[in-house]
Amino acid sequence: MIGRYTRQNELEYKNKRKEANHMFRNKKRALLHEKLSNISIEYNNQNARNFYKEVNYFKKGFKPQTKLIKNSKGEIISNEAQALERWKEYYEDHFKLRNERESEQMEQEVYTAEPLVEPPEMIDVEMAIEVEE
Repeated sequence: MIGRYTRQNELEYKNKRKEANHMFRNKKRALLHEKLSNISIEYNNQNARNFYKEVNYFKKGFKPQTKLIKNSKGEIISNEAQALERWKEYYEDHFKLRNERESEQMEQEVYTAEPLVEPPEMIDVEMAIEVEE
């Protein structure tokens, strides 16, 4: 920023912006060259998955992702550490409720139309085998 408006400060500011734009343009050009070389390497190695992944980067372009979630009070969280903590809370609550429901279902008795028949004991099985022989 220009502290005090003078012609000298304005010239310095314009030169700094010109240098910054030139640097950004060169970095973007280098990134593009690197991506294209990766595409040709993946094509030559016959690695179709990575090849099309790189090609789709150019086809679809850059899409910024916003990683915002709401906390338990309904407030929006953008801090990554707080977001991870919120996901931890969510899954703890989710699995806690799920485990409680499963334990309640296990406690309930199961009623069927068929009478409960206990499995045969080993002696009964041996006697049945002897009778067949």
